[in-house]
Amino acid sequence: MCIRDRVEIIYPRDKIAQDYVGKKVVVTEKWRCGKFVMKVGDILEIKDYGCGGIDYYLVFTNQRLKFFEFTSSLSVIRNNTKLIENEKKS
Repeated sequence: MCIRDRVEIIYPRDKIAQDYVGKKVVVTEKWRCGKFVMKVGDILEIKDYGCGGIDYYLVFTNQRLKFFEFTSSLSVIRNNTKLIENEKKS
């Protein structure tokens, strides 16, 4: 067993992607997703995840662009967003 196999067992990327589903994140650094731009301050709601060829991808909606669903890799979401903690419900 190599070191990489041990790391995958301890921190499986599948579990990380699964933990994002159903949560909201706020964009901290803008990036382009197709012809759209995810701007700083946008709130994204993660709907689903899947396994791509290289990395896991997340399916999400943007509250500013309500009629579209986007997909982006897990690493892009982790590097350019921040999880919203305990959203207050009125």
